[in-house]
Amino acid sequence: MAGQAALIFEEGVARDPASQAELYREQHWIRSEAGRTVERLVLYRCPNGTAFGRKEVDYRRSSVAPDFRFLDQRSGYVEGLARRGATPTVFFRAGSGAAEQSKPLPSASLVVDAGFDEFVRRQWAPLVAGKSVPLDFAVPSRLESLGFSARRVGDAVVDGEKAFIFRLR
Repeated sequence: MAGQAALIFEEGVARDPASQAELYREQHWIRSEAGRTVERLVLYRCPNGTAFGRKEVDYRRSSVAPDFRFLDQRSGYVEGLARRGATPTVFFRAGSGAAEQSKPLPSASLVVDAGFDEFVRRQWAPLVAGKSVPLDFAVPSRLESLGFSARRVGDAVVDGEKAFIFRLR
């Protein structure tokens, strides 16, 4: 029935390009309402299954610049973006004993973390046409955003399917 909530599970495995040995896994639980992604929970796991990181993403205020919080349990490193009022604010903590730092990042073209996927979807037509599309990507550990442009640079075939190659510069 339209309008109902849905929960999807996806898992990705990062492998060493040379040996194909598993480096880590990402397990994603994605909650949607009325066909729109509203939340994502990601667990990062070692090859032996031990969880070492957790990320919570909230798309309700922005699908391109979502609020998020990532914690690496091995070191206590934390980073994310939260809205304090209408202004997005990045934050990070270098490790367990460090103080948290934060800074507002007002930008009309701000793209944050997993919001990059939605940015590509929204800009699909100009990207596929080969146009360069600017964006400011948030880098919480630097308390800033960096200006990039995305552009289609070629085509490929992946698992028998046509694919586009994009470059982020």
